[in-house]
Amino acid sequence: MPETAPGLSWGIKTSFLKYVFEAAGGAHFASGMSQTEDGRYFWPLTATTVLGDTVVAEFSGSLRIIGHGGSLDLELTGLRLTITEAEGGTLSAIDLEAGGSRFVLARLRTPHPAAVTPGIREVFETSLDEEGKFFFNDNYPVGTHLEPLTVQW
Repeated sequence: MPETAPGLSWGIKTSFLKYVFEAAGGAHFASGMSQTEDGRYFWPLTATTVLGDTVVAEFSGSLRIIGHGGSLDLELTGLRLTITEAEGGTLSAIDLEAGGSRFVLARLRTPHPAAVTPGIREVFETSLDEEGKFFFNDNYPVGTHLEPLTVQW
């Protein structure tokens, strides 16, 4: 995907992906999104809403990660970034196994309000949220550092 395409680029958690793909014989399957040359995953931006000091960005595409002959089967779909000046930000996804309910996967450290300006790129530090622990099968504690997330508006 071009560096200037609007969307979200994220490496999720490098050590987790390395384990899945090397030790667990894993694979990934992308639908409506792609993998960048540097190994991160790219979800295209589909909608942005700004209400007061809150920015909500929606991203299309699904990433499915499978390992251990299918006993590890995870999917990231329906990504949504919510950024509030006072509270920081969250990255949420849809849990297809729980009937399509939304869960917060990661917390974002936002040093300033998001600048939703076409062509502007922002990088956010991310950490694992309480709701997101199940995505990693409870292998990481809340607050575990995840990979930085980049948004190209």
